[in-house]
Amino acid sequence: MRKYGKGNKKELGNKKIIACIFLCICMTAVWGCGGRDSSADGTKEEKRVQEADTDIDSVEEKKEDTVDAVEEALDEEISEKILSQEMLQAVSTAKTRHRYADILSGLYWAGELPDMQVEKADDFYETVQNNSFAVTDIDNDGREELLIVYSTASMAGMFEVIYDYEPASDQLKQQLCVWPAVSFYDNGMVKAEASHNHSYGELWPYAFYQYQKDSDTYEMIAYVDAWNKEMQIPIWNSLSRMIWM
Repeated sequence: MRKYGKGNKKELGNKKIIACIFLCICMTAVWGCGGRDSSADGTKEEKRVQEADTDIDSVEEKKEDTVDAVEEALDEEISEKILSQEMLQAVSTAKTRHRYADILSGLYWAGELPDMQVEKADDFYETVQNNSFAVTDIDNDGREELLIVYSTASMAGMFEVIYDYEPASDQLKQQLCVWPAVSFYDNGMVKAEASHNHSYGELWPYAFYQYQKDSDTYEMIAYVDAWNKEMQIPIWNSLSRMIWM
């Protein structure tokens, strides 16, 4: 049996330690290489997933941005159209009222209307202000009309007239002119009483006018009066006696 001394035992221990260290280094190298490969693959996979998620998020963001941009553009376009229509309507209304103001000025200062000369009494300039007018869409055609009631005159000289002005074509039209005892209805009908009662009855005669959209005027569609036989006979007898005499 071989015996070792203290020196030999120490040398043998050192060799064992060196061998263990070398073995650990080799195993660490092997494991480290494998671990690095696996970690690298995992990192690459995670990178791909992150890139894919980023691409999807980018596409979604672009879609949202595009939708928002389109909606904003549509809103702006609609707003511009609405604003343009409102501005056009405002300009049209201003032109119409300016034209009606000219008509009223002519009546007030000269007793004249665009298509007639009114009856002027001796105190015309003192009483003309007692007449009345209105600016409203009386026929429901979307434009304002001018209504003038002229009553500071004799029965034959009184009237109510309706004017309609088209600013686009700069045309003024008289829609109706009747004695000033008028009733307006929502369906475009107008009831106008006669200035005198020449019928054989106590019922005061009146006419019905219907607004005609095509011509932008009122057309008489009916006339109502009364006939009372008891009132006619005395008149007829009187006329007969006058003829035979």
